Amino acid sequence: MRVFSVILVLNFFLAACSYASIDGLRVLSALSPLEADPAQIAVALNLPDGVRVDPGSARITIEARRDEMQISDAFALIGQQVGPAQVWRIADADVARMRVVQSLVRRWKAEDKDTSGSISVHAAICTIGIGPLPDAGIDISIRTETGGAFIPLLRDAPLSALAGRDVIGTPAPCPDQRH
Repeated sequence: MRVFSVILVLNFFLAACSYASIDGLRVLSALSPLEADPAQIAVALNLPDGVRVDPGSARITIEARRDEMQISDAFALIGQQVGPAQVWRIADADVARMRVVQSLVRRWKAEDKDTSGSISVHAAICTIGIGPLPDAGIDISIRTETGGAFIPLLRDAPLSALAGRDVIGTPAPCPDQRH
């Protein structure tokens, strides 16, 4: 039987295994992407000076396959600055649509245990000014209940390893930084 997997946070979690939090991994392993309330999930990023998430690029995607059928749908993430962190949550306009997709995939799994799929978070990172220092680190945390505590997933993970050397070596400026 295939397991519905959670691939989380800016598509670079695997590159940062040595920076992963054991408590965060426990929370992540207990998270059911088909049962979690989209309105309750939030991801917090503590980004280093010189980088930010490219506006409009953050999204969460659910993909599932069953026999010849498949579904893939993306949902916008909205960010806001909360203290030193950027906190990202599913856009209000996309919450109901995500619940419909979750329900469909749950039904598929109930009917056919070989249904497989994933949920992932994607975002593009852009630079501000001269960009980040070469050894800049990032912290990533998740919260599964509104008002609940953020659980660390990654601590001081090197941005260069997570986002790719091109972000550090040849900075792509944020839209408002382009001249």
